[in-house]
Amino acid sequence: MSRLQFIIVNILAGVFVTLMVAQYLLSQVNQQLNQDVITMQQQVAGSQQAKPVLNQLAIRLAQAAQKEPDMNDLLAKYRLKVTLPQTGTSAPQSGQVFN
Repeated sequence: MSRLQFIIVNILAGVFVTLMVAQYLLSQVNQQLNQDVITMQQQVAGSQQAKPVLNQLAIRLAQAAQKEPDMNDLLAKYRLKVTLPQTGTSAPQSGQVFN
């Protein structure tokens, strides 16, 4: 093996080691990003589960606002617009909430 070949092999070995270290670091970053994505997906899933409950709460507030006008301030504070069905046309807990 000549001196030139020895230098080329050592340079290639250095590049290989550098690429291995970069691959390891990128895999660590990728794992952390995957954990972040999983956490965000769980938050979104939790909020989707809470939405029907919050809609029912807004509907009940709107129904209560028909008797107590102070409840309208609470709906206005959170910018909720609730459309209640006309009396006698649907179940008492039905309605539509718009944000």
